[in-house]
Amino acid sequence: MSQAAAMEAVRRFHDVLILVSREPVRTAYEVAQRLDIPLSSAYALIAEMERLACLTRDESGYLLTGTRTHQMGLAASGLQVPAQHLAPLVRYLRDHTGETAFTARWTDRLVVGTVATGSSAQHVAVQPFQTFEALAQEPDAASGEVWRIAALDPLAHESTQGKRTPVDLHLLPLKHEPDTPVRQQLLMVVACIATTDSGAREIARRLQEVTRFFMVTQNRRPD
Repeated sequence: MSQAAAMEAVRRFHDVLILVSREPVRTAYEVAQRLDIPLSSAYALIAEMERLACLTRDESGYLLTGTRTHQMGLAASGLQVPAQHLAPLVRYLRDHTGETAFTARWTDRLVVGTVATGSSAQHVAVQPFQTFEALAQEPDAASGEVWRIAALDPLAHESTQGKRTPVDLHLLPLKHEPDTPVRQQLLMVVACIATTDSGAREIARRLQEVTRFFMVTQNRRPD
């Protein structure tokens, strides 16, 4: 392969990852149309990226970034968490709360990772790599408590008053590292349009359940 051909392959690889992280696409035809590449190239590229676990599909068949891609992102962030374990955890949270669940990191914003879209009528629509503007200071990770904060979704439609409606975010570190800031930890998050007190208690219970299960499974892994 020539250098020019190799660079073009890398560019297309990158473009597909960006596309599936921002738009709901299921077929090679949609990818070819969005990226203006030959259909045969789109078929071959998607098949190879799925084989390498750089792409995967959700329950509805939509393309998502795969476990290998997420693992590279976690490693680049200094997080020693097996990416293949994250999707089952967020799906468990989604299935038992009906709300959208995802992993995230806290920088100056909350940056979304692995997502399981909610099944409730008014679930929050969230995409990988999406960001939320948090309306609160960085929580205290050492508290061990589930935090409930308000955040603004930059993708949400503005209300009739010209303001975006805050989203309730319930957060808990998946694996708390003592003396480590929240922004350097991986968070489990459940997002809701509005949360009742009983709903918040149930979400907190499920978040605690998931993090305990994760810690038990990690402790059983061989070194």
